[in-house]
Amino acid sequence: MAGRGERLCFFASLLLAAPGLLPATNYSISAFADGIAVDGVCRLREAIRAVQSQQSVNECPAGGAVNTITLAAAGTYAFIQGQELLLAETLTIRGAAPVPADYVIDLQGSSRFLEIQGGGRLTLEGLTVTRAESFGEIAAAGGALRVQGSELVLRDVVISQSIAPDGGGLWMVGSSGFSSLERVRFVDNLAEDRVEQHGGKGGGAFFELTGPADLRLEDVVFEGNRARATSPNRQAFGGGAYLRSEAPGNTARVDLQGLAFLDNEAESGVGVDGAGLFLSLNGKGALELADSRFEGNHLISALDGPYGSALAANLGGSAILRIRRVEAAGSSALASGTAQIVVRTDQTSTALLDSVLVHSSGLSGTVLQKAGAGTLTAGQLTVTGNLAGGVSIWNFSAALPRIENSLLWGNGPPGSPSTDLSNAVGEVDADRLANHNWIGDQGDPDPLFVDATEGDFGLQASSGAIDSGESSFLSVGPFDLNHASRIVGSEVDLGALEHGGLFSDGFESASAGSWSSALL
Repeated sequence: MAGRGERLCFFASLLLAAPGLLPATNYSISAFADGIAVDGVCRLREAIRAVQSQQSVNECPAGGAVNTITLAAAGTYAFIQGQELLLAETLTIRGAAPVPADYVIDLQGSSRFLEIQGGGRLTLEGLTVTRAESFGEIAAAGGALRVQGSELVLRDVVISQSIAPDGGGLWMVGSSGFSSLERVRFVDNLAEDRVEQHGGKGGGAFFELTGPADLRLEDVVFEGNRARATSPNRQAFGGGAYLRSEAPGNTARVDLQGLAFLDNEAESGVGVDGAGLFLSLNGKGALELADSRFEGNHLISALDGPYGSALAANLGGSAILRIRRVEAAGSSALASGTAQIVVRTDQTSTALLDSVLVHSSGLSGTVLQKAGAGTLTAGQLTVTGNLAGGVSIWNFSAALPRIENSLLWGNGPPGSPSTDLSNAVGEVDADRLANHNWIGDQGDPDPLFVDATEGDFGLQASSGAIDSGESSFLSVGPFDLNHASRIVGSEVDLGALEHGGLFSDGFESASAGSWSSALL
């Protein structure tokens, strides 16, 4: 029988031979220069190489099963000698403090930062990745980060001024596992069609789920990003973000909370949609978008039609989409037929809108387009001040889209009759009495907003829309747009905001990011 010393040597040899059993390795980086050199310090690129190879690289020790690289010195870390590729590694790169502006990884237009594939998990925390560019290579998509078949965690991260054909800041395709983005900003990134078979999708970020993956975004801001397609046969989707879940049997779950889409653009001569956010869901999965704001997003195209400047959502299969407590304002487009929000359902898919405020644009407010046998229900809407009209219905099915407990008022050009609800195609279930709707172009008077000119669309105490709804409708959620209790008084109020409501669930103090992106 082997002695104790021999057994210890045997197990030690197993640890060295099996990378998955290696201990954790920590790296502290204070050198700002890029490269591989014997110079007495462990550089960022050397540490990543040590993690990749699980061998020492100059002054950096061999990587282990779990690896953490800390940027110990505040400043700008050059990363200009090409991207690094991770294969199934588990790696965290973080700033020493959660202040992204203090720890900057600058690609200077040379390449992308990291690609990870084949499993593993990449975590970035408390840092900025900027000026990345990815063109002219097989895996062109993904300006700063490219993630395929792996898990991604971003916390307190800024991705800015980066360029790629698709996913100007981030390109991510996942089939399983859980990925999350918290307190992340995508700023001034560009997706542009410079590479064959690529281009123009997801200026800030591109997400594709091909299996039962879980994805959560919380307190994420997309600002000033662009999706642009200049080729005659290319389309542009998702100036801020593009998210697709297309596999027929896909049971992916997506949770989008506290997002802000500000001043993003999508540009194309042949097809353009979702300058803020473009969603395409076709399978068995579910997506919820909640407590989010769209403002100043812009479609650049001469094409006229029911396209979404702020948000465009396409559903098929048996997909489920819930949009709760969302505000869209001030989006624009070159074509007058465009709306701020467009939701399209087909087959047996289901869409629900609850406590959505759409206001103050030269476009239509909302397009509800339905085909197939599924359901499309919009409740507690406030749609007002949209110069091209309020809600437009495009119904190609026998099962009617439904509007309930809603305020559609004051839409259309000043000085002209209101166009608050119109049927472009087919019919809608939107009866004023049975469904408790307030519709200006069907004779309802001013609902008495508190101060529409200042963007306060709550109801004055004398409004006839107070307590005029029906709380038993399935669209009625627990909170209004401002996260106050949905029912204050004897019944639910009409529209997105409940009169006299106070914050009831601690939402206003739970997350400063959610407050600023969703409600200010």
